[in-house]
Amino acid sequence: MGNYIMEKIQPFADDNRRIFAKLYIDSSWFEELSLHLPNDLLFEAFQSGIDMIMESGELEYLIDLVEDIISDIPFFPFELNFSLINEGVVELDSIFSESNEKNKNNTYKPYFYEFSGYCESWSDLKKLLLYYRKSDYGYFTCFLDFSEESNYDNMIAVVDGNVLFSASPIEEKSGKLVVVHNSSKIDPKFMPILDDSIYKCVTNPVNESRKNILKDAIDSLKMSFEPKNAIIYNVGQGNNVSIELKGEKHVFFDIGLTKSGLERNQSETKAAIKEFNKINPEIVILSHWDMDHILGVAYANNSIYDAVWIVPDLWGLMKYTYKRKGVLKFKYVSDSAKRLLKYLDFKNAGKLFIIDESWTNSCIYSSKNENMCIWTGSRQNANGINGAKEPYNINEANNFGLIMTFRNKKKLLLSGDCEYSIMPSDIWEEEYEYLLASHHCSKMSKIPLAKAASNKKAILSYGVANNYGHPNKQHIRELSNIGYEINTTLGHRHIRCNLK
Repeated sequence: MGNYIMEKIQPFADDNRRIFAKLYIDSSWFEELSLHLPNDLLFEAFQSGIDMIMESGELEYLIDLVEDIISDIPFFPFELNFSLINEGVVELDSIFSESNEKNKNNTYKPYFYEFSGYCESWSDLKKLLLYYRKSDYGYFTCFLDFSEESNYDNMIAVVDGNVLFSASPIEEKSGKLVVVHNSSKIDPKFMPILDDSIYKCVTNPVNESRKNILKDAIDSLKMSFEPKNAIIYNVGQGNNVSIELKGEKHVFFDIGLTKSGLERNQSETKAAIKEFNKINPEIVILSHWDMDHILGVAYANNSIYDAVWIVPDLWGLMKYTYKRKGVLKFKYVSDSAKRLLKYLDFKNAGKLFIIDESWTNSCIYSSKNENMCIWTGSRQNANGINGAKEPYNINEANNFGLIMTFRNKKKLLLSGDCEYSIMPSDIWEEEYEYLLASHHCSKMSKIPLAKAASNKKAILSYGVANNYGHPNKQHIRELSNIGYEINTTLGHRHIRCNLK
């Protein structure tokens, strides 16, 4: 299957053929800035200009503001992420406009075609972002260059980085994404992908008034929901957990994998990939749609697409690309995530349950005896990281996700990337022998758990190649202070949590 898709897309074509690149900027921008700037300076810099930004919505002002405060930083820290589109993408994704049962089952598999990197200079980044303001649908016209060439005609900016392509296996190659001025006319066949219309879902999100639909679908699987073990895989900078239930049934909470080739090539991560590939899950639950929580589908067993999927509303997430409560947020979802959701909708919509973004701060499903519960947070900005002022916080994009708790003789909390302080208060009425640290153990608000008995384990899932300051020392200290022994996935293929 991978070879078929590779042949169609030709992801590493280096003959300067034109492609489109759609920029998406994630919340790590502010996290990366925070590594270089003190709390107070960061807050004052944004606060001083917030009224102007709110009134005008001008990206130019943000660029000038950031330029002023980072003038003494030698390397501009913003990673740029692009979804790439070429002729092959158009041909393959045209399946979504067809009703062809053969294509549904035999000739298509969700794939990722992405580029991540850094501009060669602040000047290039500035030109890129200013040009972005004028670009319809948020795309750039580009070409890939894997040579040592440095002189280009009609160029706006050059981004150094890596092309990542995956159906199975993942292929990666270092090169340059050369951004050039958009042509005046676009072939109409590209438009359904550029404007996202081809990825819109038929399945309607489930809101709180339709709660019984979700409950009936899960209960109809007639599973015991008696958890035996939870396996937290070493997938580098990512999140991937399988829960084994009585009767050899499985639930995935996230199916992530690192984007870093360095981390994927570690022997422990390779072993983890082989292990989760063998699982045929009955249910897959996504905390949210970031790449490091979904990329593992490239190596998952194909039966994963026949499972019941419970996911937050990706299109609802797009609402959080605006300015709210005086805090700037940029959250653009990758086309790869949209493609995966659309495939699930296209292939077997009856088993796809999209949780509406209005359904907040509640338990959306509870099995008998509350052995397995699915929750949503309040989907709002947290009050601040360890008492810091805005905008030094976890934004709505991360808090948008789903949370899970499992109970047997021992209990487990899986929080995805969700901020502790905005989780439903009912979650904190329990003590958890196992806790998967939220957001790869990043900066986080105080954990609302009192100090309890020892023999508890906090598991940290992060990668050696991350440049976000994970794990955060204060986060680790707070986990230790409330009685958790710290365990990391590093050096292991997985961490096993025995719940029996």
